[in-house]
Amino acid sequence: MGMKDRTRTPLIVLAAVVFAAVLGGALYGALTEPDTYDPTTPEGVVQVYLKAVFDGDEIASLNSMTADLADRCRQDSNSLDYRTDGARVFLDTTTIDNDTATVAIEIRHSSDGIDEWIENETIWLEKSADSWQISQPPWPYWDCVKEQ
Repeated sequence: MGMKDRTRTPLIVLAAVVFAAVLGGALYGALTEPDTYDPTTPEGVVQVYLKAVFDGDEIASLNSMTADLADRCRQDSNSLDYRTDGARVFLDTTTIDNDTATVAIEIRHSSDGIDEWIENETIWLEKSADSWQISQPPWPYWDCVKEQ
Protein backbone atom coordinates (compact mmCIF):
# COMPACT_ATOMS: atom_id res chain seq x y z
CA MET A 1 0.00 0.00 0.00
CA GLY A 2 1.50 3.30 -1.08
CA MET A 3 1.49 6.63 0.73
CA LYS A 4 -1.32 7.95 -1.45
CA ASP A 5 -3.70 5.17 -0.39
CA ARG A 6 -3.22 5.85 3.35
CA THR A 7 -3.90 9.58 3.07
CA ARG A 8 -7.08 9.13 1.02
CA THR A 9 -8.67 6.65 3.44
CA PRO A 10 -9.33 9.19 6.23
CA LEU A 11 -10.87 11.60 3.71
CA ILE A 12 -13.19 8.91 2.36
CA VAL A 13 -14.22 7.94 5.92
CA LEU A 14 -14.75 11.60 6.82
CA ALA A 15 -16.88 12.16 3.71
CA ALA A 16 -18.98 9.07 4.55
CA VAL A 17 -19.50 10.26 8.15
CA VAL A 18 -20.52 13.76 6.99
CA PHE A 19 -22.92 12.29 4.42
CA ALA A 20 -24.47 9.99 7.05
CA ALA A 21 -24.90 12.92 9.47
CA VAL A 22 -26.56 15.08 6.81
CA LEU A 23 -28.83 12.24 5.72
CA GLY A 24 -29.71 11.44 9.33
CA GLY A 25 -30.55 15.09 10.03
CA ALA A 26 -32.73 15.30 6.93
CA LEU A 27 -34.60 12.13 7.86
CA TYR A 28 -35.05 13.30 11.46
CA GLY A 29 -36.44 16.63 10.24
CA ALA A 30 -38.80 14.91 7.82
CA LEU A 31 -40.08 12.40 10.37
CA THR A 32 -40.47 14.60 13.46
CA GLU A 33 -43.73 16.27 14.30
CA PRO A 34 -43.93 20.06 14.11
CA ASP A 35 -44.14 22.08 17.31
CA THR A 36 -47.58 22.15 18.85
CA TYR A 37 -48.69 25.45 20.32
CA ASP A 38 -51.22 26.06 23.06
CA PRO A 39 -54.54 26.69 21.23
CA THR A 40 -55.32 29.56 23.62
CA THR A 41 -52.33 31.56 22.32
CA PRO A 42 -52.14 33.53 19.05
CA GLU A 43 -49.65 30.95 17.69
CA GLY A 44 -51.98 28.11 18.64
CA VAL A 45 -54.99 29.74 16.98
CA VAL A 46 -52.96 30.26 13.80
CA GLN A 47 -51.77 26.65 13.92
CA VAL A 48 -55.35 25.35 14.29
CA TYR A 49 -56.47 27.66 11.47
CA LEU A 50 -53.68 26.56 9.11
CA LYS A 51 -54.31 22.89 9.81
CA ALA A 52 -57.96 23.44 8.85
CA VAL A 53 -56.92 25.25 5.65
CA PHE A 54 -54.57 22.44 4.64
CA ASP A 55 -57.22 19.85 5.49
CA GLY A 56 -59.76 21.74 3.34
CA ASP A 57 -62.03 22.13 6.39
CA GLU A 58 -63.78 25.44 5.78
CA ILE A 59 -65.93 25.24 8.93
CA ALA A 60 -62.92 24.74 11.20
CA SER A 61 -60.96 27.50 9.45
CA LEU A 62 -63.87 29.94 9.85
CA ASN A 63 -64.18 29.02 13.55
CA SER A 64 -60.74 30.56 14.11
CA MET A 65 -62.03 33.97 12.94
CA THR A 66 -64.12 36.68 14.55
CA ALA A 67 -67.85 36.26 13.85
CA ASP A 68 -67.90 39.26 11.47
CA LEU A 69 -64.91 38.05 9.47
CA ALA A 70 -66.20 34.47 9.37
CA ASP A 71 -69.55 35.71 7.99
CA ARG A 72 -67.82 37.69 5.24
CA CYS A 73 -65.53 34.80 4.33
CA ARG A 74 -68.36 32.27 4.38
CA GLN A 75 -70.40 34.33 1.92
CA ASP A 76 -67.79 35.83 -0.37
CA SER A 77 -64.80 33.57 -0.55
CA ASN A 78 -63.53 30.87 -2.83
CA SER A 79 -60.19 30.94 -1.04
CA LEU A 80 -59.97 27.29 -0.11
CA ASP A 81 -59.99 26.54 -3.82
CA TYR A 82 -56.42 27.89 -3.67
CA ARG A 83 -54.14 24.89 -3.89
CA THR A 84 -51.96 24.26 -0.84
CA ASP A 85 -50.41 21.05 -2.18
CA GLY A 86 -46.67 21.07 -1.68
CA ALA A 87 -46.76 24.03 0.72
CA ARG A 88 -45.20 24.10 4.17
CA VAL A 89 -45.79 26.84 6.72
CA PHE A 90 -43.35 28.04 9.35
CA LEU A 91 -44.05 30.35 12.26
CA ASP A 92 -41.74 33.35 12.06
CA THR A 93 -42.54 35.86 14.81
CA THR A 94 -45.40 36.76 17.11
CA THR A 95 -46.06 40.23 18.44
CA ILE A 96 -48.66 40.80 21.17
CA ASP A 97 -49.83 44.30 22.10
CA ASN A 98 -52.57 44.15 24.75
CA ASP A 99 -55.63 42.70 22.99
CA THR A 100 -54.15 42.51 19.48
CA ALA A 101 -51.49 40.25 18.03
CA THR A 102 -49.79 39.50 14.76
CA VAL A 103 -48.27 36.20 13.75
CA ALA A 104 -45.85 36.34 10.83
CA ILE A 105 -45.66 33.14 8.83
CA GLU A 106 -43.49 31.93 5.98
CA ILE A 107 -45.16 29.75 3.36
CA ARG A 108 -42.80 27.64 1.26
CA HIS A 109 -44.48 26.43 -1.90
CA SER A 110 -43.09 23.61 -3.99
CA SER A 111 -44.66 22.39 -7.20
CA ASP A 112 -42.35 19.51 -7.93
CA GLY A 113 -40.26 19.03 -4.81
CA ILE A 114 -37.37 20.94 -6.36
CA ASP A 115 -38.58 24.42 -7.33
CA GLU A 116 -39.58 26.38 -4.25
CA TRP A 117 -40.87 29.89 -3.72
CA ILE A 118 -41.49 31.68 -0.45
CA GLU A 119 -44.42 33.84 0.54
CA ASN A 120 -44.44 35.88 3.76
CA GLU A 121 -47.80 36.67 5.33
CA THR A 122 -49.06 38.24 8.55
CA ILE A 123 -52.12 37.00 10.38
CA TRP A 124 -53.87 39.55 12.61
CA LEU A 125 -55.69 38.50 15.75
CA GLU A 126 -57.69 40.15 18.50
CA LYS A 127 -58.54 38.94 21.96
CA SER A 128 -62.15 38.92 23.07
CA ALA A 129 -63.07 37.52 26.47
CA ASP A 130 -60.46 34.78 26.95
CA SER A 131 -59.84 33.70 23.37
CA TRP A 132 -57.81 34.91 20.42
CA GLN A 133 -59.49 35.09 17.01
CA ILE A 134 -58.27 36.03 13.56
CA SER A 135 -59.57 39.54 12.86
CA GLN A 136 -58.47 40.38 9.31
CA PRO A 137 -58.62 38.28 6.15
CA PRO A 138 -55.75 35.79 6.51
CA TRP A 139 -53.93 33.80 3.86
CA PRO A 140 -55.51 32.38 1.71
CA TYR A 141 -58.81 34.21 2.43
CA TRP A 142 -57.77 37.39 0.63
CA ASP A 143 -61.20 38.10 -0.82
CA CYS A 144 -63.11 38.52 2.49
CA VAL A 145 -62.88 42.29 2.44
CA LYS A 146 -65.27 44.61 4.19
CA GLU A 147 -67.48 46.48 1.76
CA GLN A 148 -67.06 50.24 1.78
